[in-house]
Amino acid sequence: MSEFGRIGHSHLPRTQRVGGLTLDLFHRDASAGGRWLRLHPREFEVLWSLADARGKALTKKMLLTNVWRIAHIPQSNRVEVTISRIRSKLHSAQLAWMIVTEPEGGYRLVCAGDAPKAKIEADQDEALDSFLRIGNDGQARN
Repeated sequence: MSEFGRIGHSHLPRTQRVGGLTLDLFHRDASAGGRWLRLHPREFEVLWSLADARGKALTKKMLLTNVWRIAHIPQSNRVEVTISRIRSKLHSAQLAWMIVTEPEGGYRLVCAGDAPKAKIEADQDEALDSFLRIGNDGQARN
């Protein structure tokens, strides 16, 4: 059989389900409660990578390597900003608690079984996200 005949038989799953969240590889978006989150391509890649890790933390370096294809760690907050944007979109579906910031500097995606602890951690992370968006001077950044 030629290579063209095997294209449709990929081993990648089309969807991943994590708690109340469904990630759709074909649409490159996630849905919760029947509503699309309208993720940007990099946001989707980060969320898919976190789902693939099955609850294990991914470091900033791992995300930069796998999603941005950068071999070094630049002096940039692109990972933090992307995580903040994903949390904001998950917040609209009341699922912002699903992304937890690890003390060692990584991020992990949690399921409903970890909800109470993750909810407390997410509240702390959301305060940090708000600080990153607004800044310590109280002025919104563009």
